[in-house]
Amino acid sequence: MKRYVAVLAIAGLVLGGVASPAHVARGTFSYTVGFREPHLVDPPNNVCHTLAEAVPARRLTNSTDARALVFNEPDCHTFVSDLEPGETASPVMTGRSVTFL
Repeated sequence: MKRYVAVLAIAGLVLGGVASPAHVARGTFSYTVGFREPHLVDPPNNVCHTLAEAVPARRLTNSTDARALVFNEPDCHTFVSDLEPGETASPVMTGRSVTFL
């Protein structure tokens, strides 16, 4: 019985470590806010990332390996569009937040 419990404990540790990798959008999501050109590097998936609050971000470029959903509000509300990996938004598209799938 002790051996069975020990095997289960070890299996739980091994499987727990394998089953919980960090999920990130590998690559860079870049944008322009005023004269600044910030970017997100390897942003976590399923997290709302605020790009800009006062002035909307422009020149949105998704150079990650994940689909990016762009929103018009800082808290990922009011969906605007999605950007596939490697896609750049149209010059007139703006956004204030983004999340990655």
